[in-house]
Formats: sequence, structure tokens, C-alpha cells
Amino acid sequence: MSAPRVILGVAGASGAALGLSAARRLAGLGAEVDLVVSAAAQRTLATECGSDAWDELRALATRCHDVGNIDGILGAGTRAAVRAEQFRLGLPVDGWPTSALLSQL
Repeated sequence: MSAPRVILGVAGASGAALGLSAARRLAGLGAEVDLVVSAAAQRTLATECGSDAWDELRALATRCHDVGNIDGILGAGTRAAVRAEQFRLGLPVDGWPTSALLSQL
């Protein structure tokens, strides 16, 4: 049986410490962790968990997707990330989160 794949999103709220704790637990269970993290989360981790927390969180992740500032808009950064993932998965690259893409995540 292959390792479970988990997408762990960490935003800038005080729950960033919980994200680090979840990543530790998931890594201990052998899960593949795709980490989606905002710039605000990186700052919150440093403030609440120490300056090395961001490095630890990245090391626990199988893949890390730095989304910068989260604004809720499907803009150029989001479309670029979607295109990169479509390319990696061998899907048609159009930058839109299609059902074909979502079913393979």
C-alpha cells in the first residue's frame, strides 16, 4: 500500500503552530505531505514557534507550494501554480483547476 498523500494548508492565523504539529504527526505516519503555505504563515511560525520553525516545516513536507500572499483571487500566481502541476502530471496545460487535475491531486 502506498503512503497516503495529504495537502496541508497553513495560513497566517495563530493556527500556524497547529500546522507544524500536524506536519510532524503526518511525517511520523509516513504520509506524503504537500504543504501550501502563505507568507503570513511563515511570519507567524517564526513569531510563535521560533526562527527555525519554517525550515522544519519545509523539511517535513514532501512538496512545498509557497503561495505568497493569499487574496482569494484566481490570479497569475495561482494560474502559474496550476500550470506547473498540470505539466508535472502530464495533463493539458491551461492554468485552470479542471476536474481532471483535481482528481489527480
